[in-house]
Amino acid sequence: MAQLMKNLILFLVFALPVIFIRALRDNFALPKVLLLRTVGLGLLFCLFNIFYDDAIWRRKTALLPSLLRLKRIIRGGINSAALVYLIIVLFATIFSSDRSLSWNGLYFYYFAGFFQLICYFVFFAAVQTALTGLVPARVNAVFEKKIHISVGYSVLAVCLYGLIQFSGLDFIKWNTNFGRIFSTLGNPDFLAGWIAMCLPVLIGGWLKSGGRKQQYFFAVSFLLGFITLLVASSRAGWLAAAGSLIVLILLIGSEFKQKIIFGVTVAMLMLGAAITLGPRLWGLDEAGIKSRLLGWKTAVEVIESKPLLGYGPDTFASVSARFLPKEYDRFTKPNANPAYAHNIFLDQAAAAGLPGLLAFCWLLVEFYRKCRDYPFIASGMTGGLIYGFFSIGTLSFWLYFWLYMGIAASLDKRRRVKL
Repeated sequence: MAQLMKNLILFLVFALPVIFIRALRDNFALPKVLLLRTVGLGLLFCLFNIFYDDAIWRRKTALLPSLLRLKRIIRGGINSAALVYLIIVLFATIFSSDRSLSWNGLYFYYFAGFFQLICYFVFFAAVQTALTGLVPARVNAVFEKKIHISVGYSVLAVCLYGLIQFSGLDFIKWNTNFGRIFSTLGNPDFLAGWIAMCLPVLIGGWLKSGGRKQQYFFAVSFLLGFITLLVASSRAGWLAAAGSLIVLILLIGSEFKQKIIFGVTVAMLMLGAAITLGPRLWGLDEAGIKSRLLGWKTAVEVIESKPLLGYGPDTFASVSARFLPKEYDRFTKPNANPAYAHNIFLDQAAAAGLPGLLAFCWLLVEFYRKCRDYPFIASGMTGGLIYGFFSIGTLSFWLYFWLYMGIAASLDKRRRVKL
């Protein structure tokens, strides 16, 4: 059962960013959320068997020791913060302005519904259980390496298709107005933000690889991800990647050679971004930036109107309409309103109030306390947060967010090997 759980985790890490079904009207998010729910159910079944099967059905006298082991797992800082966060979002869903919407998630996005949060929480618990086990509590180094490899294969698949789009050889005729590649994520910003979360983990896999074949694999994955990030022409993605790699330089060991390698990488990223983004990077008067600033201002007003529990997950699109200034239409389209605040922190507060935002920040504090000696995971999360400050978290974004949380929660303080 434990091996099945590990295989499901690796499959989800690889497949969720990759999957889409062109035959559906909702090509990208609906297949991903169906996959998440299906695999989440399988992971829940595995967890149930691992925690309770032997204790309840085979050796009823072992129930108390099993519950005590479960208590030790929950008692960790990250787990406590995650549990508090889950409870607060549950209350926000119960008292939501639209409970059905808060439960299922907003059509065409889905990622913020409470049902999805439960799936991520199950995934989070499965990752740390797979990495530590119940008895004995030790990290499975082989499984850690497979996580890196799974991320690498996912980046390869997504970026290869993205570069096919960029070359004009796409076998699917998409009807979009992006003018930029979006690969299997459905949006250039979604694509770039997810890649920014992956790049430090690919560097970690390259440094920890056991042979030349693996080194070549991670090097190619990183290179394709790097190129795809640039041609996606996303300001939020570029800032996220640059920020994550700068943090990686600060956190990495003192070896001069490694710092030179990462320093050159960041310099290449900045030069490439300046060339490929062009006017989009420097045009601060652009409609996209102005509409985002107005969206942030609207989000603050939404939060001020109901700061205790918020309006419920995924209700921002319906609630924000009465707070939007009239000039918002000039920068988007007539009668438009933002589906999200384009800032994951403001979205947390709008959905679950200030308690939800505080619980989310507590979760992040616990993560960095645990991961200060694990630079590749810490910098990957940093890239995600920088991206999330300017854009929207997607299903793939939040899967990797909880993947990194699960890895951090599994770490033993006595173990100082850098992941």
